[in-house]
Amino acid sequence: MKSCIEYITIQEGKRTEIEAVRNLLINSYSQYKDELGTERWKQYFQELKTAVDNDQIDSLIVAKAKGTILGTVQLFPNGAVAYNDPALQMNHPIIRFLAVDPKRRGLGIAKKLLDCSIEYAKKNEATLISLHTTDMMKDAVKLYEKYGFKRHQAYDFNKSGKVIHCYSFTL
Repeated sequence: MKSCIEYITIQEGKRTEIEAVRNLLINSYSQYKDELGTERWKQYFQELKTAVDNDQIDSLIVAKAKGTILGTVQLFPNGAVAYNDPALQMNHPIIRFLAVDPKRRGLGIAKKLLDCSIEYAKKNEATLISLHTTDMMKDAVKLYEKYGFKRHQAYDFNKSGKVIHCYSFTL
């Protein structure tokens, strides 16, 4: 049985924490390695590895307890910036690379990161915030739906032959 973490702080990530965030992303998403297959995993691994180096991130948030990073999320002002694709007509905040240490899942860390994401959207006077995921991330989809995110097919897109599903939260 997992113990409850009482003191989780949510804060802006620091430059000195980039490597810890990078390692957390890779560790967190490695569970999909076999399902993705060798070639797609190589591509995804590179995306994860370089995700924290993106200078377009508007806010890199970390969840910490006792100085250890347990979770992270990246926030972007809109889809064009988040995906480096001006054709995306997503003129509202975007959540990317939400990750929680696999050993710390089920403690409410992802919910706290989503709470912070919603506050970011409100601060930016948005009426909607979106994220993208795939069917293989079943637990993540359950979390998003439980939180109140709804499928928003208008913002789905294809990548590497897979449909990437959009989920949006209305503020």
